[in-house]
Amino acid sequence: MKITKLQLNSFRNYASKELEFDASKTNILITGENGKGKTNILEAVYLLSVGKAFRGAHQEDLIQWGMDYFTVKGDVQTDDSHPEDLAKFEVGFSTYPRKTKTFRINDVKKNHAEYLGEFVTVLFHPKDLNMLYLEPSLRRKYLNLLLSQTDKYYFEALSKYTKTLKQRNALLDEIQEGNHSRNDLETWDEKIVESGTVLIEKRKELIEYLNGKLQPLYRKISGKKETLEIKYKTPIQDTGLYLQKLRLKHDKDIRYGTTSVGPHRDDIKFILEGKPIEEFASRGEFRTILIALKIAEISYIKLKRKFYPVLLLDDVFSELDENRQFHLLKAIESCQTIITTTEKPPKPLEEAKTQEVKI
Repeated sequence: MKITKLQLNSFRNYASKELEFDASKTNILITGENGKGKTNILEAVYLLSVGKAFRGAHQEDLIQWGMDYFTVKGDVQTDDSHPEDLAKFEVGFSTYPRKTKTFRINDVKKNHAEYLGEFVTVLFHPKDLNMLYLEPSLRRKYLNLLLSQTDKYYFEALSKYTKTLKQRNALLDEIQEGNHSRNDLETWDEKIVESGTVLIEKRKELIEYLNGKLQPLYRKISGKKETLEIKYKTPIQDTGLYLQKLRLKHDKDIRYGTTSVGPHRDDIKFILEGKPIEEFASRGEFRTILIALKIAEISYIKLKRKFYPVLLLDDVFSELDENRQFHLLKAIESCQTIITTTEKPPKPLEEAKTQEVKI
């Protein structure tokens, strides 16, 4: 999978911008001074892939100042064996006459569920290090995005779960206020368990796969023999007991007006040498874990989707020493990689395989 053209209109600092990417080149190097909009280019490609910005911006914030809309379009080779076949992707957002977000593939309008997963990217951003040790919501977001891009069934279950969770929480408030009987919870318990079970089981499958990849990748990059594993933290180890555990929490849930058990509360933990990494790992060890995780993520996408994703690297080489740069670039040779940098290209980059695009 490769992107060959990117068109921006009223997006961030670009009134109008068109970029051509050489599909014969493995690496696309986006260069320029700070503040020129290199990361905005990367964000546009990511938006074209998942429909959301990676820096957590609201849709309105992506619109160029003084305008009331933006569009991002791209031509994508979805099948490397037939490079002449291009799919046209488009994401647009308008605030006038009302807020409207649109997704199109080959000029055919799609909803987000139909759109997500057709153009797949993997993002490597320095702030991704936060995901390894800060709040659990960041790690759940990571799991949800990876699984949603590779499994439509997971995305459907996630959508159902999110809606059901909101409705169950609203009912808990009503019961607390005396407007409903607690017996009304039973129907919503069954509904939330149905979709929640799918999420838990598929997350466990993903973690099992990643565990088979992470340790050898980490050892290869670090040159050490340390043990590394990921653990999925959930009180619902046996999904057959999910409904029972949920009902045991009825009193607590009614008291606080929120559902206390389920995949929306679960977490993953990275364990290095038998200890949680947030307790003792060095900055270098965090970087090495993240590189290994991203390489494993690419491998998982190739397994599930039968193609390589487009890799997006946002100024990550300033965070990595030459050894880590080398291992990262060697591992991603099969992917089209779009790289932003203010510095000279990393040494492992081969000029014959690299296109430089100056911003």
